Amino acid sequence: MLRDLCASLGFDEIDAYQVELAACEAMVNVIRHAYRNEPGKTMMVGAGAEDGRLVIEIEDRGVPMPAERVRDLKEGVEIAEVDSRERSSLRESGRGLQIIHDVMDEISYESEGGMNRLRMGKLIAAARREEQ
Repeated sequence: MLRDLCASLGFDEIDAYQVELAACEAMVNVIRHAYRNEPGKTMMVGAGAEDGRLVIEIEDRGVPMPAERVRDLKEGVEIAEVDSRERSSLRESGRGLQIIHDVMDEISYESEGGMNRLRMGKLIAAARREEQ
């Protein structure tokens, strides 16, 4: 579904793949961290075009992201501390936020009333050209 949406919005194959990868990483993080691999849990995933960007929202009712990880996600602290030459030496797991940060243009996270919401945005190619 996401790949078809990206194609209909004019994303090239590389951008579409990156968007799909970011969404998968985010959903895996919900399963592993918010739900701690417990079966039978649900998450809501929505995607659509909004104001010149593709927007993906993922909601869950699991354990909220710890404050330091939210800060890293919003401020890019973790990302800024990783030298691109050193990325290959990072362990295989624990790279989801790094990947999301690298490929998406906008990221926000909130937890309120037992609902966690990750919102990711990627500018549509035409909107990217207008910004330049």
